[in-house]
Amino acid sequence: MVLDAIMCMDDELENIEDIENILGAKSKIKIIRAMINAEDAPISIHYVSDMAEVAYSVAYRDIHLLKDSGFVVDDGGKYRVNRSHSLYLKIAGLFSQEEHTEGISISNRQRKDIAKIWEEVGNHEKAQIIMHHNADPDAIGSAVGLALLLKKRGLRVTVSAPLGISKQGRRVLEKFAFHVREEVEKNPSLVFIVDSSSSEQVGELAFRTDPKIVLIDHHQRGNLAKDADFTLVDTDAHSCAILVYRMIVCLGIPVVSHAAPFILCGIVADTAFLRIACKEDIDAVDELLNYVELSEIFDALSVKEDISERIAKLKVMRRVELYRIRDLIVAFSRAGSFESRAAVHIIRVGADVAVVFNVKKDEIRISARVRKYLSSDIDLVKMLKKAEPLIDGSVGGHAGAASANGRNPNRVNEVRKVILKSFEKRANSVSKLIK
Repeated sequence: MVLDAIMCMDDELENIEDIENILGAKSKIKIIRAMINAEDAPISIHYVSDMAEVAYSVAYRDIHLLKDSGFVVDDGGKYRVNRSHSLYLKIAGLFSQEEHTEGISISNRQRKDIAKIWEEVGNHEKAQIIMHHNADPDAIGSAVGLALLLKKRGLRVTVSAPLGISKQGRRVLEKFAFHVREEVEKNPSLVFIVDSSSSEQVGELAFRTDPKIVLIDHHQRGNLAKDADFTLVDTDAHSCAILVYRMIVCLGIPVVSHAAPFILCGIVADTAFLRIACKEDIDAVDELLNYVELSEIFDALSVKEDISERIAKLKVMRRVELYRIRDLIVAFSRAGSFESRAAVHIIRVGADVAVVFNVKKDEIRISARVRKYLSSDIDLVKMLKKAEPLIDGSVGGHAGAASANGRNPNRVNEVRKVILKSFEKRANSVSKLIK
């Protein structure tokens, strides 16, 4: 399988001859696989011989050849794979691909993106990870999973939620014990931003330094993707946590057991408790359940709806304006908080599309939702993009669940008209206010 993968590599992959020289023979492939599976623990030649099921003399010869190439290092008479070797990521990726190709979707483009990110990580001693406002379980799961991966590389890592954490996110952190800071480091050299597409979602990041920025996200690309030095973005992924899991798989690094519940929480939450999960999600869940029970994940994600949220939803319903465009019902409303949950509630009550405005003195937040069966025909991100100049902000999210953040709260009526015109054009019909 590994030799076949070498032969099938795309034309852009460099150093194929060097990779073949390191692998060289089936015995070397067996030995490297055994050493990668041993994580970072130095192991004896006898142990390698047993694990790889090759003769001791063959293991002795091949390990010393690998040591001469720099791919294996001598650690006090025992041996381990050199993760700093320039070809480690590409070779580990072959074994990762061999073991996970069936379920985990890692394209060649993503492998190269991950390799570039991991190479950059090696240039730093510490990293800052930043989450979006009201950080949810997917943001938490992505950030913590990434933090533990970076710590395994030897970096000092801080995770920050400068614009707050959701109730569900706080419960996940409390149940599985991980500390998240509110304040952001002012002098970082390496910054990861997870589960966010626009700068408005993470707030003003007034760094005193000029750090390298890495974006890991599954929403449609916004201004953060344009400004980042490195990106791992897949808009087809159901969660950001699955992208962090892909990194772990691609790098050939075993999952840190404490990371498993966090990554699982992100996957489960953003797949609506697995109701919209794909095969990749299920395969990842199956692997991660080796470290934690699914019942613990469901328990962590189950929070009682507090009275303030219930009141917010009821107020939103009182303020609803309904428009009919042929058989489509579009609802607009306002909320002082919980605008995304309020939009979901309006859909559940009966609207096809819900747009909820949260208007403050000097900012505006918009949350939009559409019924699931319409999300293949209606792209809320593209629709809200037309309103970006009006609100002096940016839009992010997915076709069926989008949000916008802006600095101009005074043009709500114009935004409403822009959205209605988009639906009218789509249906070739005028909208009618339902009284």
